[in-house]
Amino acid sequence: MEDQNKTYGWTITMYEFEKTIPTLWNHVRDFMNLHPAYVAEDNALGFMSHDQGASYNLCHFWSNFEIADMDFWRGEAYTAFFEYLDSQGGFYYE
Repeated sequence: MEDQNKTYGWTITMYEFEKTIPTLWNHVRDFMNLHPAYVAEDNALGFMSHDQGASYNLCHFWSNFEIADMDFWRGEAYTAFFEYLDSQGGFYYE
């Protein structure tokens, strides 16, 4: 990853069980609308949505097969995103 200047990688994705995340995508879209500066131009939205973000295709990144630069998780954008999701309630229940 370092040689290729990659920040995040995964090996497995699968379909999420939609009933376990009833409000998540709406909150993700709200955050993107509130903070467009945090949305990278070369993002993976096309991988997670087939209609430019109007809906979520249930692509689930299996977290036990992820690898990332820790600066990404500690960065301003991810911290703001995490705090926003937490402030919406239900974060630990979905």
